[in-house]
Amino acid sequence: MDHQVSIPPDFFLKEAKHEYYDYRLRLVTELFQNSLDAGATKISLTADADGYSCGDNGRGMTKERMVSAMLTMGGSIKESGSTGGFGAAKKLILFAHKSFSIRSNDTAVDGEVLSYRFIDYSPRIGTLISAKFLSEFGGDQLIEKAKELLSQCDFSGRCQIYLNGVEFTDYFTAPFAREIPGLGTVYSSRSRTDKNTVVVRHNGLYMFQRYINDLKRDVIIETIGESVNLFNQNRESFKSEASQLFDKFMSEVTIDKEGFIKNRIRKFVIEGRLSFIEHITKILSLTEEVKQAIEELRIVAPTMSPMKLAEAIEAKISGDHIASFASRNAIEKIRNSIPSFLLTDFHFDLANSEYEKVPAQFIPNTGKKKYTYLAALWKTCLRNVLTANGMDQHFVIGFTFDKSVVATHERQNGISCYLLNPLSEKINTGDNKTKVFAVLTTAIHEVVHSQGYGYHDETFVVQFHNVLTRTLAKGATYRQLMLDAKIEKV
Repeated sequence: MDHQVSIPPDFFLKEAKHEYYDYRLRLVTELFQNSLDAGATKISLTADADGYSCGDNGRGMTKERMVSAMLTMGGSIKESGSTGGFGAAKKLILFAHKSFSIRSNDTAVDGEVLSYRFIDYSPRIGTLISAKFLSEFGGDQLIEKAKELLSQCDFSGRCQIYLNGVEFTDYFTAPFAREIPGLGTVYSSRSRTDKNTVVVRHNGLYMFQRYINDLKRDVIIETIGESVNLFNQNRESFKSEASQLFDKFMSEVTIDKEGFIKNRIRKFVIEGRLSFIEHITKILSLTEEVKQAIEELRIVAPTMSPMKLAEAIEAKISGDHIASFASRNAIEKIRNSIPSFLLTDFHFDLANSEYEKVPAQFIPNTGKKKYTYLAALWKTCLRNVLTANGMDQHFVIGFTFDKSVVATHERQNGISCYLLNPLSEKINTGDNKTKVFAVLTTAIHEVVHSQGYGYHDETFVVQFHNVLTRTLAKGATYRQLMLDAKIEKV
């Protein structure tokens, strides 16, 4: 005669207490997470010392999905981008209690520990999960735990959450601070508490936190990527590469509790020649006398603000004759509306580099000729790509020394800024033809990004192929690009 091993509910409760730092906090985390992953825009949690009930208006589950995802140990079915996916939550949600019930769409289940039965009931929208607590569970603290959890989350504008009938609105937010490539986005502000913690979230949901002595700041990391690839099973720590990135960030915070919020981007600008005039002519109506004054002044951005530029232009043209009304109008608009970063057509970005200032050899026209030529080739290739694809785009160029990239694109005030890494192996390997094509394909890559294709997904690949095909068909040959670069002004 065969026998079956029986497992009492307190076994799962003891396991949960051992596995999680705070098992009650983890229970409400799992409940909210499942509802949010199901697309819920409204969640209602009620609880007292006897048990809990959590309902939502999400997609709900079919009978087959309920069995495979909720009623199978280790089973899980999650869409891409979900916060869950480990298949362990059901121990806390269902099996660690006296009894449980699930109502979802047209399927209903009542159960005790590892036994359950399907029952008939009136269909509902979304999912409702309930459970009766064991006396040692301490369920009277569940609503307070839910408040504690939500005070570290942010679902504003995404989902309404009610705790015993009262909507929770006191979410945890802070201004943007910086990015951690490969891990996520950092938000930070002066601390509203004395907790001195770095809070880690996924899709706005609190995962875990780490203490840093005397931090005196709110710090939030909103992670990117699949949670199963980022976190260990209990989601109270990172794993693999994410763990290394997080440890590096925490070291930065510990060493420099103020400077860590910056992206370490130090941008320097140097003298440009014609692009400033070209750009502001597209924005403003400039008279010839104003254009001539700007050309003669040869704008030097680090020492001339828009206000100083306007004053210098005014002084320049008033010495010859009384400026026209149109000229004075243009000067006033330059004084009040031209962003200072447009005072040059060449930018340097020293982010993630060893340089504290721009090495002289990289400065076009005064540094090494190879880098002046490279800058000219970069500008020529970008214009070639845009023209071949019928794109009318204002842009400036420069060099980045970020070791992790070949090039970058950013957009400010309608102007695209394309920065090429002059030290990248990709553009410094092979013969002249190979190098030119490397710069050209890099230009195509960044132009595609500038069109709103931010991620290297299938859509990006299709668009890259389309732009590449049109560029090769309608654009200049590599020899023509080399000749054009020799006469290009930077």
